[in-house]
Amino acid sequence: MTPMSPWALFSRMEAARRQTRHHLGLVRRQIATRAERLAVTEKAKARNRTHKRSGSRWTRSDEMLFQDHVDRLSFERRSELEALTQKLERQDRAITTLRQKLGDSAWREAA
Repeated sequence: MTPMSPWALFSRMEAARRQTRHHLGLVRRQIATRAERLAVTEKAKARNRTHKRSGSRWTRSDEMLFQDHVDRLSFERRSELEALTQKLERQDRAITTLRQKLGDSAWREAA
């Protein structure tokens, strides 16, 4: 097995970190989107059946309902969120360690 260039290793580490960050963002967006759908659905069910064309207004109670749903859904997916957050922290530490080992001057030369 041939040794890997530190720059290639760094590039792969950065790509993995971007992918993990993207996945964590995706999970958080899924939670927020689902919580919004649930809040809007509950609001529609609670409201009278009259259709007002004035449009909907997001009230403080709607925001509280939304936040309750976000909290509940986040709790349900806490193991996935925690695993991704810990993985991202490990990747950040590994990248920082690699940068320190290679030295700041090497980074300036490569740029």
